[in-house]
Amino acid sequence: MLADNQTSTMLISKEERPNVDHMTQPESEVCPSSTPTSKRQIYTPMEWWRDKLKSPRFVLAPMVDASELAWRLLARRHGADLTYSPMFHACLFAKDLIYRERAMQTCKEDRPFIVQFCSNDPEQLVEAGLLVQDHCDAVDINLGCPQAIARRGRYGAFLQDDWDLIERMVCQASKALSVPVTCKVRVFEDIDKTVRYAKMLESAGAFALTVHGRTRDQKGPATGKASWDHIRAVRSSVEIPVIANGNIECAEDVYNCFQETGCHAVMTAEGSLHNPAVFHTSALTDSLPLGNDLNITLQIPKRRDISLYQATAEKIINGLNCEDKGELFLPKDWKLGPPPPVWEPGLEYLEYVSKYPCPFSYIRGHLFKLFHHCLSMPVNCDLRTNLAKSSTLEEFKKVVMDLKQRFLPYYEGRKGEKNGDDSSKEIENPDDESRSSPWPWYPPWLCQPYIRPTLAEQSQRLENRKMIATSEPRKEKTSLNDADAVANGNVCSGANLEKSSGEIMLPMKRPHPPDVEYKGEGRGFGILSKRKLRQMQKRAKGSGGSRAGLPRCALCLNPMGLKCAFKLCRSCCKIKCNDEILDCIAHRFMVKTKKVRYQKKEEAEEGQKTTIKNEDNLGGGCVPCIVPNEVGSDVNMDNSLIHNSTLNDQPSTNESTAKS
Repeated sequence: MLADNQTSTMLISKEERPNVDHMTQPESEVCPSSTPTSKRQIYTPMEWWRDKLKSPRFVLAPMVDASELAWRLLARRHGADLTYSPMFHACLFAKDLIYRERAMQTCKEDRPFIVQFCSNDPEQLVEAGLLVQDHCDAVDINLGCPQAIARRGRYGAFLQDDWDLIERMVCQASKALSVPVTCKVRVFEDIDKTVRYAKMLESAGAFALTVHGRTRDQKGPATGKASWDHIRAVRSSVEIPVIANGNIECAEDVYNCFQETGCHAVMTAEGSLHNPAVFHTSALTDSLPLGNDLNITLQIPKRRDISLYQATAEKIINGLNCEDKGELFLPKDWKLGPPPPVWEPGLEYLEYVSKYPCPFSYIRGHLFKLFHHCLSMPVNCDLRTNLAKSSTLEEFKKVVMDLKQRFLPYYEGRKGEKNGDDSSKEIENPDDESRSSPWPWYPPWLCQPYIRPTLAEQSQRLENRKMIATSEPRKEKTSLNDADAVANGNVCSGANLEKSSGEIMLPMKRPHPPDVEYKGEGRGFGILSKRKLRQMQKRAKGSGGSRAGLPRCALCLNPMGLKCAFKLCRSCCKIKCNDEILDCIAHRFMVKTKKVRYQKKEEAEEGQKTTIKNEDNLGGGCVPCIVPNEVGSDVNMDNSLIHNSTLNDQPSTNESTAKS
C-alpha cells in the first residue's frame, strides 16, 4: 500500500518478469467475440466504466513528455476525472529497468488512471501490461500517433492498415491482463470504414475507445478541425464507452461535443497544456456578458466568432439551472468561469513538481506553453531568455514570479489604457500574429488556447514580411561596432558590410528586446535561428577569433576565401564552379581543367580505335601508325593551374611512334 505522498515506480527485474508464454495464443488463432475473462467476470464494459471509473466526463490525454504525474495532478485539481500516462514503448518498458523506473510514476491520488503503450508485438504488449496492471485501472493501446517516429517504428496510426495484427494484440492482452484493455484511434476519411474499424476493436475485446476525429495525415500545419461526425457514427455503432478527442478549447466546446456526438466523455491534449482549467473555462469574459451587443469593434482580427460562444453559454447556464438535465452529460457541480491568469497554474504546477520531481525539460516545456502568448510579446523577451536558461526549480519559480509582478497590475486594473497609461498599449494590444490566439478579446496574461497557423496563413505572413522589408530604406554601407555586433548576432564587428542593391533584409523570426534597435543591415540579418545567433555571438565575444573581421562571402554570411577569384566562401565557390565550369586555384576546384583533360582522353581513345580499325582493313600489313600515350598524365599541375585558359589551344606533345 502506497503512502499518501509516495510514488509508485516499476522496479521489476528481468528475473521477476512473469512468464507469458502460456498466456499468448498462436498467431493463426482467431479471437472470439468480446467476453469477460474469469479475472473480471463481474464487469461488463459499461459496468466497468460506471462502477470502477465512476463515469468520468473530462479526460486528460496521453502526451509524450507532458502528461507526467505532476501535470496529471494539476489537471485533476482543475476538473479532470480520468488521466492517462505518457505513451510508453512496450518493448523498452518490459526489458529496460532504467526506462521503466524513469517512466512509470503514480500515486494514490492519481486514480482512476490508465497506462498507454505503443507496440506492434502482442507478446511484448502483454509482458509490459503485466508489469503495470496492479498500478492502473486499464491498459491502453496507442493506435493514433501520426508522427514520423511512429512510421519508422511501425506503431500508432501506422498500424491502421493491419487489422489482423491489431486484433491479435487486443485479444491477447485482454485475455492475459487482469485490467481491461482500451484503444485510442484516429479515423479514416471514410466514415463506414471507421465504423467497421471500431466494431473490430470491440469484438476483439476492447472495453473502451478514444476516437480522435482526425486522420493520420492531419498534423502540423495541416491539422485542421476534427470531425465530430465520425465520432458520432462510432458512438452509435458500438456498445462500449466512447471518448471524443479533438476541438476542445473551452467549456462551450465541451458542451457542444457532448451534444453533437453523444459520447461518454471528452478528452483534450493541447487545450490542457495552454489552460489546465480548460473544462471549466468559458470563452466569454466578464467584459462581454451574456446579452451584450455582438457587433463589437476589435482592434485585433478575430479567429473565432464570439456569437457562437454566447449562444452555447446561454444553453449551458439554462441547462445547469434546470432540474432535469436530460442529455447534457454534465456533472451537477459543473461551473463556468473566466480563464485564470497564467501564473496561477504555473505556480501550482511547480508545487507538484517539488513533491513529484520530473526532468527540467518537462517543466520548461509546460511553462513555455502556459506563457506562450505573453512570451511572444517583445516586452517579455528577457523573461523568455531567462526561462530558456533556467536549470533549477528556484530559477523557474523566479521567472513565474517576475511574470506575475509584470502583469498583475494590469490583471487587477491598476494599470492600463483606461487609467490613462499610454505605455500599456503595447502590452494590452499585442500583435495577433505573434500571439496566434483564437480569442482576441482576452488579454495575453489569461490562459487561452493556441491555434497553429495554416499553410495559407504562413505563406501570407511571409509575403507581408517581404513587403515590409522591401518598403524599408536600405543603406549602401553600414558600420557595426562591437557592442552592436554582439546585440545583433553579427560576427563582423567593426567591419563595413557591403550590400548589393538586389538583396532584401527580412525581419527576425523572434522579436527584438525593447532596448535593441535595428542597427545593422548585413546580409541575412534578422532571419537566423536562435541557436545560430548564440553561436555567432559567442564568436564575437571571444578573443578576436580567426574569423573576426574577415570579409564576407558575396552570397552568404560565411567568410570568403582570401585568394578566391570570385570572392566567395568554399561552399558557394564549389557551386559556382560546378554550374559554370570554372577553376578556382584558391579552393582547388579544377572543374574546367578536369573536363578538358577528360575530353582529350576521350579523343585519344577514339583515335586509337580508329587506327586499329584501319589496320584491320589493310589486311594486317606492316603499316606504321601513331599510337598516343596517356595524354596529360605528366602535365605539370602548377603550369596548368596558372595557364588553364590556354589548355584548349595547346596540343599534346607527349606522343611516341610505334611500328606494328
